[in-house]
Amino acid sequence: MDQTLYWCKVAALLFVLAAVVLHGLRVFQGGASTCFGLVSHGWWRGDTWQPYGCVMHSYTRSDAGQCLKDKHVAVIGDSRMRDLFFQLRGRLSGSDFSSVNTKVRSDLKFQDSKSGVTLDFFWRPLLNESTQRLFTGWFQSPDMSPDIILWSLALWVTKLQGFGDKPVEDFKANLTKLRNGPIETLAKGKDILWIQQLPLVEKLLSEHRPYTNIELDKYSKAVTDVLEGSPVEVVSAAHLAALSRPEDTEDGMHYEGRVMQLVVDLVLNKVCNSKLTLRDATCCVPTPQLSPVQILTAVFFLGCWVVTVALWVCRWRQKSSSEIDVEAAHESVESSMDVVFNVVTSIAKFGLILLYIFVADRTPLFMKEGRIYHSYQFVILIVFILWLGVTSWKPVSKSDLLNRDQTEEWRGWMQLVILAYHYTGASQQLTIYVWVRVLVASYIFMSSYGHFSYFWHKGEYSLHRVCQVLFRLNLLTILLCLTMNQPYQGYYFVPLISFCFLVVYATMAAWPRINAALIEDPQHGRNLWMIVVKIFVLFLICWFIWRQQVCGFLVFTLLVVVAILLLFFQKLFCVLFSWWPIVELFRTEDGKVREWWFRSGLDIFVVVYGLLFGLGVFAAKKREWITPSNPWLLSLPVAAVSLLCSFVGLLGYGILSHSCPNKPECNAFHSWLSFIPITSFILLRNIPPAFRSHYSTIYTWVGKISLELFISQYHIWLANDTKALLVIIPGYPLVNAAVMSFIFVCLAHEISAISGVLTQYAVPKESKALRRRLLIFVAFLVLVLVVQSPTVHQKLLSV
Repeated sequence: MDQTLYWCKVAALLFVLAAVVLHGLRVFQGGASTCFGLVSHGWWRGDTWQPYGCVMHSYTRSDAGQCLKDKHVAVIGDSRMRDLFFQLRGRLSGSDFSSVNTKVRSDLKFQDSKSGVTLDFFWRPLLNESTQRLFTGWFQSPDMSPDIILWSLALWVTKLQGFGDKPVEDFKANLTKLRNGPIETLAKGKDILWIQQLPLVEKLLSEHRPYTNIELDKYSKAVTDVLEGSPVEVVSAAHLAALSRPEDTEDGMHYEGRVMQLVVDLVLNKVCNSKLTLRDATCCVPTPQLSPVQILTAVFFLGCWVVTVALWVCRWRQKSSSEIDVEAAHESVESSMDVVFNVVTSIAKFGLILLYIFVADRTPLFMKEGRIYHSYQFVILIVFILWLGVTSWKPVSKSDLLNRDQTEEWRGWMQLVILAYHYTGASQQLTIYVWVRVLVASYIFMSSYGHFSYFWHKGEYSLHRVCQVLFRLNLLTILLCLTMNQPYQGYYFVPLISFCFLVVYATMAAWPRINAALIEDPQHGRNLWMIVVKIFVLFLICWFIWRQQVCGFLVFTLLVVVAILLLFFQKLFCVLFSWWPIVELFRTEDGKVREWWFRSGLDIFVVVYGLLFGLGVFAAKKREWITPSNPWLLSLPVAAVSLLCSFVGLLGYGILSHSCPNKPECNAFHSWLSFIPITSFILLRNIPPAFRSHYSTIYTWVGKISLELFISQYHIWLANDTKALLVIIPGYPLVNAAVMSFIFVCLAHEISAISGVLTQYAVPKESKALRRRLLIFVAFLVLVLVVQSPTVHQKLLSV
């Protein structure tokens, strides 16, 4: 297995190197800008247009108004450009102008009072003196010239000047004159776009419109020849889009519906994407500047690479030298050098992986495509995941309730389903969204149950255990935050399970400390009710922090003083997480921690349930209600009832998830009822002997790297922080998905292995060394937040 993994990783490395070389050549020849793919290439995926190599933003009225605020936009041309004028006017005003009588051959004007945009249409269907005077006037009066010019014409030229080569040559000469004259000067600091003529549907044209696509293409080619290398951008993607949708025109010449909406989006993406901060777009979005933290991170890893090369050279020289017996004479030095070598090389390898992640997702080297949900794609992936489980079904070594193989398997198949959910964009389906929320809750339940079991049976609450768990959970996320300039809350899953661990630890470590050994020893006077009371107090705290608006009836059952204190817990939560430097980890762009409050509260009661379930399993085993020697774990009547209730529970939750109307209402009942499908699955998976005594080896293998898969998918399987797909083989989506998945899994496994090595060295068992390293880490974290925090920057500047 190890050899297979090694060669798989070698193959993945070769794939990555080949992709870097090929795409590097593409970028070197065509430039790093993704605008070329936006305006020149693309294809329809259903009703969604996919530009070549990047992702568009669908502009709303507010987005368009924000970008074009107080700007002057001029639309020049014939009746088809007039259609674009009305489409743009509709986008800015939020009204539909498709039914407006637009057969007016004169200039039009629109002023949007909300955004201050001035939109002018100039009826200039010919490239004549009138058009020349328009541009010359703007050239002579720069203050009156528009900020954005959208231009196109050709049909009237063919109508009035006839067919043949001479009209085309005259057209070309007039356009060249404009290009070399006022246009070159006007283009400085302005956006001038030529919209390539949309194709005609000749069979729909009336008799008095003797146009042909052959003649139209001659003018389009002339425009391309003249404007090549000029500041004027030719938007040829509009032509390609209309070519595939002849149904969007009724008269064969004027397009409506999705085509014209797309032309507006193409224009706005070209003009606005570099000016606005858009999370879902990559077209025409400049590569972000490196932050100070990213620069320092790069310097650190560069130093590690240099030291690694030096250590490799030293080792090679030592092995090649026969004069010194290093093993006999310097055994202690050899041991310390091994530690340094292992740590530095592990960090260097991690740095190379992070470099690939940064290049893949933060540079235009690799392409990005949008996700479009198709139910059949998600179903096919789920069937494939089931097939993987069936073909790897093996007997377990220990058929206990929720044994290690089974819990790893549970994490594995859930992670595969979540990956399929993200890759296909299935979050648009509300029912699938609800069930994926159950999978996330199941992961948190297992985390709570696992940590409770450890504390309950081991009774260890040392600082070493806390640091070990938190370091292992957060290493990849923290390095990604430093490398990708992402907030900690952006990788919400890791903060969530880290918070879950701290809640369990605080509950179990709080006085009175109770574990299985103390319960068994009557001299300590401890019993199960003490831990039950602690869990109940935790439940109340969680209730008052995240659900105090529905807990009025509990206030009357508690002491008044306790109730008053608990009512302040939500405010205390906000105050705690609003305190610097913690706020820098969890706040959103508006500076608030509302998103973290929502995320942490969505599954907080599953954490409580994990504690209760673990305690219940211990109590049931102690009273021999659950006996591992019994093939059915429980007595047959109880087992039968449990299985029936499990089926009913899953069916009822499925009906409820299908009937909820929106995400807020689904989230509301999910917080309280997610324990039902979790418990139902546990019973169905463990009561039947055939199920409990077998497990899927593939699911278990995936489960062991599930954390790395969940986090690294943001940048090396998906892209743009999960809002797009990463593409290295364009035009072949299945091949690309297979290759990217192979690279993704290999990298996730390598990250898991490196994280294990670094955790071993970074978290020593000796308490003094551990405290010293913990203080160093806290100082490092504060330093990073100081360097990165805009709040601190403002305070320093004010001082």
